[in-house]
This record gives sequence, C-alpha cells and structure tokens, in this order.
Amino acid sequence: MTTLQMQNDWDPEKAVDQVVSLGIFNGPLMNDAVYKFKRYEDAGLNYVGINKHEDDDVGLYDTVLSAQGYKESFKNIPI
Repeated sequence: MTTLQMQNDWDPEKAVDQVVSLGIFNGPLMNDAVYKFKRYEDAGLNYVGINKHEDDDVGLYDTVLSAQGYKESFKNIPI
C-alpha cells in the first residue's frame, strides 16, 4: 500500500473513536471545556443579536444538556 493510498483510506471519525476507546480523553474535563467554550461563544453571538439555537439541547463532549438546564446556567444567582 502506498502512502497516498493510506492517506485516502484514513477515516478521521474512526481515528477519533480509536483515541476515545483508549481512554486518552478525560470525559468530565472535556465536557467542562466544551461547555465553557459554548457559553463564551453564545454570549458573544447573543451580544450582536444572533441566537440560532434558542430552544435546542446543547451537546457537550459525551453528554447533552437540556435547553432549559443550559439557560439556567446563565442566571446570575446572588451568593
């Protein structure tokens, strides 16, 4: 098999599945990172008036937050 054939046969989804199956990623840490990025991204988009996913559930690394649960995470709660 040539290098070109190997490159054409490479499946990125399969590669990610293999890495995940090895336990390289820390699920809770990845969920936290994805959640924080989405909050940051959504806050910026909302600031300029863009909200494409208002009532959608929010997918994280290996779990999903309900739309309601995600919205509640934006509430300012006095300490």
